[in-house]
Amino acid sequence: MTNGSFGYRAQIEGGGEIVGSINAIDEAAARQTLESLHLRVGEIWASGRALKTRPLNADDFRTFNQQLAMLINAGLPLETGLDLLAAERGGRMRNNLITAIGDDMKSGMTLAQAIAKRGRDFPPDYALLVEAGVRTNNLSQVLINLSNHLATRQKLRESIFKAFGYPAFVLAAMIAVGAFFGWYIFPLYEQFAATWINGRATIWMVLSKHEPWPTELLDFLGRNTTPIFVVICAVVVAGILFWFLAQRRPFGLTLRDWVAEHMPLFGPMVRASLIARWCDGLRIGVISGMDLPRAIELAGAVTGSPKITASGSTMNLALARGEPMDKAVTGTALPPAIGTAIETGIACNNLPETLGVLTEGYTKEAETRIALLPAVITPVLLVVLSLMVVLVFWGLTAPLLKILNAFTS
Repeated sequence: MTNGSFGYRAQIEGGGEIVGSINAIDEAAARQTLESLHLRVGEIWASGRALKTRPLNADDFRTFNQQLAMLINAGLPLETGLDLLAAERGGRMRNNLITAIGDDMKSGMTLAQAIAKRGRDFPPDYALLVEAGVRTNNLSQVLINLSNHLATRQKLRESIFKAFGYPAFVLAAMIAVGAFFGWYIFPLYEQFAATWINGRATIWMVLSKHEPWPTELLDFLGRNTTPIFVVICAVVVAGILFWFLAQRRPFGLTLRDWVAEHMPLFGPMVRASLIARWCDGLRIGVISGMDLPRAIELAGAVTGSPKITASGSTMNLALARGEPMDKAVTGTALPPAIGTAIETGIACNNLPETLGVLTEGYTKEAETRIALLPAVITPVLLVVLSLMVVLVFWGLTAPLLKILNAFTS
């Protein structure tokens, strides 16, 4: 009987994990051979079988990109580096994806081709960025720059969470307390009025007609607790689903562009981060030997921004008509200073250095705005919460005071 080739994933006695292949008559024989080598077999598959994978989430991708950059910077061959990454602890789907890329490279593909083959598992245009890094013989620096960009985005998320986390929790607690008082305490007020004020239940109706609006709001929350809770849960679930669906789809990128253009606090930092990414992408393209129009296309692609990509197309049309770069940028999503700086860099024959300075400048601008975000938002939210506390207290005490006045009158 002819031997076949089987891939396997197993643990060694020390606890490490290895991935490899073995020739055997069938799967049972392959497992028996591996176990005779004192390996704890986790999975065996026939060669050529596609490993089950799934797209990398943001954390997995950031970790993968950073670790790959470190391995390349250390001088390890890509195939060896990928085997080491796949052998580390992590999700099975993630390790399968890395293993599949390594297998493709061992069969003759480049890293960019192997990633492009699995374009749905990676962020848009990651393969294009890797290809540019390989062409410049500077892949580790390209990946490190991407890691810095991803770190900036993570800082933005953390800053937003810090700014909104505590106030949002307190706000939710206040809403819950208000709903409880409206659902439980207000009916007790009504029963009290009906029982003790000479049986005149209509007094509560008289009082309720003249209650301040905070009291009426709390009463509304109490009487409609269930539908309001259902609506809030539906909004939260819809928001989570929208977030996951929008991350890698055109409408999500378009929404990000809209935020960058219209949101007073978040817009400038998102815009600065995108411009920094565009400048870095253009620098990579220029260093890799691309002509300027092709480098502009690469720069737009690596941002993932439809608006900036369209701006790049407009710039290329202007350049084809013979216009200088400072004129070509006019009317696009990029600031005019970008065009002037690039034109100066071309004239002085130091365009990559100029683009590096622009990248660093806009990156620092984004980081500075991110650092200031909690200092601006948190006090505003605390003032809003203080006003809510006052209104809740007002709404709760107003009917009680009226009842006490009714007793004493």
